[in-house]
Amino acid sequence: MPATERPCRPPDIREAFQPLDDKQIRSIQKKLERQRQEAVHEERGILCRACGHVITAPRFRTTVNGRHVHTFVNPGGIEFTIGCFSDAPGCHNIGIPTLRHTWFPEYGWRIALCGDCQIHLGWQFLGENRVPFHGLILDHVVEP
Repeated sequence: MPATERPCRPPDIREAFQPLDDKQIRSIQKKLERQRQEAVHEERGILCRACGHVITAPRFRTTVNGRHVHTFVNPGGIEFTIGCFSDAPGCHNIGIPTLRHTWFPEYGWRIALCGDCQIHLGWQFLGENRVPFHGLILDHVVEP
């Protein structure tokens, strides 16, 4: 080895992994959400009836209490027929989950809106130590 050259120092792995700031995290989250939306759209997604926005995909259909489809009446006397989905990336979920008047014991609910036109599409159900799911009003979505 010539006298002017120094041996290579292996890189310090800690230099490659610097903490991300909030802006970088939001950018990564947006990119992942966009990729998830594109994947759902490619497989003939389930759409918002009002605007055509992709809400979810058939592969996200799931069963809760042994069924995919449930019919319930809310305290105001309005009947809803919902389908259960393990993910609905096209929804915008709002509010703090509540157990008040829940249709699924041990699950709190919050409103699920279309991520584009903001029409009410159903509810997101969340429970402690439970797998979350969406209950989408079947009259408000178009299935392939």
